[in-house]
Formats: sequence, structure tokens, C-alpha cells
Amino acid sequence: ECKLLRESPDIFAAALERTREYNPDFLIVCGDMTKDGEIISHQYVAEKLNEFSEKTGARILVVPGNHDLTNPHSFRYDGATSTPEPSASETDFEEIYAQCGYCDAVARGPRKLDYMSYPADGIAFIGLDSNEQNTPDNAAVQGGLTKAQTVWVAEMVKQAHADNRYVIMGMHHNLLGFYNNASLIRGADIANEKYDDYTNGQLVTDLCNAGIDIVFSGHSHMQSITSEKRDEREIFSVVTSSLVNLPLAYRTGSISKNGLMTIQS
Repeated sequence: ECKLLRESPDIFAAALERTREYNPDFLIVCGDMTKDGEIISHQYVAEKLNEFSEKTGARILVVPGNHDLTNPHSFRYDGATSTPEPSASETDFEEIYAQCGYCDAVARGPRKLDYMSYPADGIAFIGLDSNEQNTPDNAAVQGGLTKAQTVWVAEMVKQAHADNRYVIMGMHHNLLGFYNNASLIRGADIANEKYDDYTNGQLVTDLCNAGIDIVFSGHSHMQSITSEKRDEREIFSVVTSSLVNLPLAYRTGSISKNGLMTIQS
């Protein structure tokens, strides 16, 4: 797939301008804000998101993607010439996106970049870091959640429900496969698909039992909404495409007072 990196600033600006027309209460960004974690790129994205928040009053909620942290492929480009560029650490990410969920979080989770925020009346957002740790020699693609994270999620859902809030969860990797046998073809996109000790099936069951109904994600550069049932509960995985790949898709959603969510692409 062709990534429209050179055009990405203009695409990003156009997407934010169109998003303003919806007068949103909050904006969720499910990771991969940068090509490979370049600090200068994170700073650029955060500046634009903060400007959007100041102009619209919308809260910004981010989670990190597998490209965003301590990435060995972090470069600055001048035409065909590339030079190494510092890549963001977890601390850098938290500081750069302080206004995008972290500074006013009502709770923080087991991993440094996990948090829960109350972005609007009656709404709670749980953002989780689903990434494997990159190394100087390897940029991990696959990812998932730990048992400790899902135990924490269950605690946060109870807290949010006690405050009469509808809970939305976001992470970078996809909770579910988006077509039959997706795990065989794009298993690295699916959270915990490659894990032996905590499988995707166990993860889905634990999130259902925790009371999570919907998980937003990115990563796979395609549009998909799918679901699985566990006993009487159903959990939805909403995957949104990338702004550097055609057709440059994004989603809008609304939530009624009785918890009905309507989503459009």
C-alpha cells in the first residue's frame, strides 16, 4: 500500500477541518500518529490536536501505536536523503500528549500510558497501550493486552458505571479479526493473536465479563466493524483506517442517552 507521507500534513489539516463541522465533544486517535515515532512529528501532531481542542472545545483522547515509541526506524527525510531522528519514549509521549487524555485522567493503569478519562457528560474512555516493546534492532508489529490490564479495566468499568457513565475503550491493535481466517492472514493486527499465555479468546472473554461493549482501534489500515458474543454479552470491535492511505477514511459517532451508538464512515 502507498503511504501518502508527503501529503499527510495537508490531509491531516483537511480531516480536522471537516471534523469541526460535526461539533464533536471528543476526538479519539488510536495510535500511529507518526511514521516511526519521531519526536518532531509527535510535537507537530500534538500542536495541531491541541489547536483543534482550543478552537472547538472538544477533548482529545490518544493511545500510542506500534510506530510511535522507541522506534529504530525513526528518520528525518530531505528528498531521498534520510538521517536518524530521536524517537519518543513513553515519557516523551506522555509529556507531548499531556493535553490529550493524560493530564486530566481520573485514573492511570498498569502500563505507563494506560488511563481513564471522562471526556463528556455520561461518558468514560479507557485508553490502553497494546504495544510490544520495540528494541534498537526490531520494531514490533504485533501486540495485545496483559491480564493485569484487563483486571484494571474491570475495576474502571465498575467505577464509571457507579458514576452513571457509558464506557468506550480504545487501543491500537484490533480486538477481533475482520473477516473469516483474518488471523491466518493478518494475525499481527489482532490483539493477543500471537500470545501463548494470554490468548485473544481469553482477552475477549475477560473484556466482555468486565462490561466492555465497544473497542475502537486502528493499526490494520482498513474499515471494519465486527463482534463476538460471550453468553448473553456482545462486544464490538470498530477498526478505523489510516489518513495516509486511500480512501483517507475517518468515523463519526453519536451516543444516545440509552446507550445506542450510531457510527458513520
